[in-house]
Amino acid sequence: MTKAMKGNKVTVKYKGKLKNGSVFDEGEFDFVLGAGKVIKGFDDAVMGMEVGQTKRVEIKAKDAYGEKPGGHPLAGKDLFFTITLRKIN
Repeated sequence: MTKAMKGNKVTVKYKGKLKNGSVFDEGEFDFVLGAGKVIKGFDDAVMGMEVGQTKRVEIKAKDAYGEKPGGHPLAGKDLFFTITLRKIN
């Protein structure tokens, strides 16, 4: 099977939760892997996935919106995602 690699346009379905289990976001979207359009930890998680694969990952604050609270509402928080790779375009 083909694995998602840097430069691929991918479609993912995802659900993002905080440590307490509350959902902060979910949906489906396209992005170019490795282009810096999503948080680093999300890019890293999708890299190497195969179409149809689902993965649960913890993204530490430093690879999300930064370790220090302020700026983005999720800054300073570790994030937990369930990601399904739907398509590699």
